Amino acid sequence: MVLHEINQAEMGALREQVVHGTPAFPVGWYPHLRSYWQEYYFIPHWHRELELIIVESGQMELVIQGQSFLLHSGMVLLIPPNVLHTAYRLPEKDCCFSCIVFAPEFIAGMAQETIRQELLEPLFVSEFHEDLLITSQVADVLGLSEAVHQLLEALDQKEQAVQQLRVKGLLLLILATLFEQKGGISPNNKLSQKLQQDREKIILGYMADHLAEKITLAELASQLNLSKEQFSRFFRQAFRRSPLQYVTQMRLQKACRLLLQGNLTMSEVAEACGFDNSNYFARVFKQRFGMSPSEFQRK
Repeated sequence: MVLHEINQAEMGALREQVVHGTPAFPVGWYPHLRSYWQEYYFIPHWHRELELIIVESGQMELVIQGQSFLLHSGMVLLIPPNVLHTAYRLPEKDCCFSCIVFAPEFIAGMAQETIRQELLEPLFVSEFHEDLLITSQVADVLGLSEAVHQLLEALDQKEQAVQQLRVKGLLLLILATLFEQKGGISPNNKLSQKLQQDREKIILGYMADHLAEKITLAELASQLNLSKEQFSRFFRQAFRRSPLQYVTQMRLQKACRLLLQGNLTMSEVAEACGFDNSNYFARVFKQRFGMSPSEFQRK
């Protein structure tokens, strides 16, 4: 399971680079996900698309813009574009969930339409609201459970144009149900939330851009004009580990990707990922994964 877990973790620590769907059908469909990387189902990331998360069984913790939500079977949640989010596995509890990631333009309609101007555009630029989280009981009452079931069936046959039309219609139906129940979504202008999310994006981007270099706590703190103590508190609150622990995690993720590509020597992988030498790299890798880099590469 290690290979699957590592690939799933690479949903991105910064703005996600994955292309979801195709230009003709800009919908990514990721069914029945169960794997995790350490305690993550997916690590902190954001993307320009909306994302619908459907919990099929079990429980997990979802953190969105610093807010923690316990999700369990039957719950449905919509994440607006460009919102930082991550999911954690709960100790000794498994979870199975599906994700539908779709471009705003897939559902946007004509620029002058009332639907787009009054309902969809505010959603496209909003922060996350608890109104976008639907419990299993409410989903049953509103008929969302059946709509979600039909949506998953249509996605299984998405090569057919008529099923793509059904997917669009069902996504709009689910959104309409959310709007009816919650009275629409207004842009959220809480400056403290926006500042927190901007800081998180800045620091994750800096880490990713400098993984091959020596990264110090002082350098990280200076990116946000914070003292080392202030920065350490901010980072632990946001990501539940120290900054340097997180850097090591990102380096190991990058190393796994390079090892799977198979066109670099161990020394070159170590250097590209910011490890001082191949021996140190091998020791850290084995501590984390229980196997050497070469053993991992052969699996």
